[in-house]
Amino acid sequence: MKKDVATKKRRIRCAAPARRTVVIEEYLKAKHNYKEEIEKAVINSWKSFCSRDRDRESLWDGIYRVIKRTNERKKDQNMLKKDGRVLTPEESAQYLAETLFPEDTKKGESREHSDIRSRAEKINNMEHNANYDPLFTHTELTESVASFNPKKAPGEDGFTADICGHAISANPSIYLTLANKCLTLGYFPARWKKATVIILRKPDREAYDQPKAYRPIGLLPVLGKIMEKMIVKRLNWHLIPRMSERQYGFVPQKGTEDALYTLTKHIREEIGTLVNNRNK
Repeated sequence: MKKDVATKKRRIRCAAPARRTVVIEEYLKAKHNYKEEIEKAVINSWKSFCSRDRDRESLWDGIYRVIKRTNERKKDQNMLKKDGRVLTPEESAQYLAETLFPEDTKKGESREHSDIRSRAEKINNMEHNANYDPLFTHTELTESVASFNPKKAPGEDGFTADICGHAISANPSIYLTLANKCLTLGYFPARWKKATVIILRKPDREAYDQPKAYRPIGLLPVLGKIMEKMIVKRLNWHLIPRMSERQYGFVPQKGTEDALYTLTKHIREEIGTLVNNRNK
């Protein structure tokens, strides 16, 4: 229920204006039901705790036992298997890297991929014209910094979003000068592209001896993500007005639910028109 409430809360931020009222109502209802279930669970747990048989352990023995168990951190001791052979830790890491991050080669790629590669190479070889790129403003920088959650894990440098926010707010012109110089030169610092990769287990898998049972997440430096977000907003300003109104994927405040909502609305309108014509 907690995950469901969090999901519905995120949908409010991404919902289109036509669907926003419905989404807010769904979130408030889910939140109310979640709070009620929390209160019931707390009361039942307390009743169970108070009525438990204390012959074998005292009240504090049980509490200390729970605390000790909570502080234990389980380490992943599973090694991967390849062709029936159990790999060493180094071989397992290499196998994961080869599977999750394969080399970008031209071998076996389709015609569509070849066209994309050739267009990308052509653009990369073009001379950058800074006259098309107005300099970033303090407003763009402030909005970008404020959009990051301070609780998110940092990149390799260890600087969290709140650390970067305080540092930039102390003297915004320093970061703004750096970002504008990168924009003028058409350059993105390589250090800000370097990600720290964390491998996580996929839930509910029978075995964890194959790479497909894991998923990677890449933690990038927040300083680079701030400039990246400013660039993305510039791109959205140019691209979104040119997109079709029926484009729902990869568009702010639109998603698959909006497509379903539009389809449902269209069907209801058509049914209403048919009913009115029959009545006439």
